Amino acid sequence: MEVTSDRKEILRYLMLNGWEKIFSPEAMEAIELCRYSPGEFIFHGGEKRKWFFLYVEGKSKVYRVLENGEIMLVRFYKPFQLMGDLEVFMESHSISTVKAISPVCCLRLPIDLVKKECRSNITLVNHLARGLAEKLASFNTTAAVNQHYTLDVRLASYLCMIYLEGDEFKESKDEMGTENLSEMADFLGCSYRHLGRTLEVFKKERLIEKKGRSIRILDAQGLREKSQGVMLYEN
Repeated sequence: MEVTSDRKEILRYLMLNGWEKIFSPEAMEAIELCRYSPGEFIFHGGEKRKWFFLYVEGKSKVYRVLENGEIMLVRFYKPFQLMGDLEVFMESHSISTVKAISPVCCLRLPIDLVKKECRSNITLVNHLARGLAEKLASFNTTAAVNQHYTLDVRLASYLCMIYLEGDEFKESKDEMGTENLSEMADFLGCSYRHLGRTLEVFKKERLIEKKGRSIRILDAQGLREKSQGVMLYEN
């Protein structure tokens, strides 16, 4: 992780997302710019949250390690979202881990300072409440999709969400590792074997190519059509 206090760059990100007038001058001075490389942890579940983050660039996955050691994939982060908003209102440790899956940039400031700000900053409180509402809507959307759409539709949506950037496709070297198929299956609400069979169908339909630990999108348009426009998360 790289941490800087580049005021010009920090202000640029704040203005880009409409947050330049949300914080007091004291809080503005405390904001730092953090950059993470793919594979780096932004924070671990079970740790006491010291920082409040404004997620402004890149893509990360959020997951929980269950008591039996299994990993449950919860959601994905893309700009612009908040991290630590729940802990602002609750005296508890974060139960989720966040790991960068692309170069990530966040703005951060001490969570105790954010709590202090909330005592007199109604605009900030409204923004935090909106962020929590959006996360709740995202969880509800994922649950509804898993109940009412077949796995081929859900998987196509997942692959579009992870691998497609605009009209381009890219090759993943990490996220489709065999050890991650279980968490993908959990996220999609299916069994490991059912997921494997559906991936094989996608290969036969020439939608994807899978070799070892990597997957490549062969037919981006076909994959989008297969997904029926279903979104597994909401920004």
